[in-house]
Order: sequence, then C-alpha cells, then structure tokens
Amino acid sequence: MDWEFKIALAIHGLIWGGGFIILVFLLFRRLKIREKEDFEKRDN
Repeated sequence: MDWEFKIALAIHGLIWGGGFIILVFLLFRRLKIREKEDFEKRDN
C-alpha cells in the first residue's frame, strides 16, 4: 500500500511541476512579446 501512495504522489507532483513550468514559460513568452509591441503602427 505504501508504494501505491508513493506512485500517486509522484504523479501528482509531476502534474503540478509540469503545470508550473508551463506557466513560467508562458509568462516569459508574454514578456518577450510585450517588448516588441508597437502601438503607433495600428490602423484605427
């Protein structure tokens, strides 16, 4: 029973860790895109 708990906890940790890595990646990607934005060239 102990090994089943460890496997479930490891899977849970991997899911949360993967989500955190994706969140950080998207945050840095958004900051990089924000630097390139140029609002003077919009056609309104």
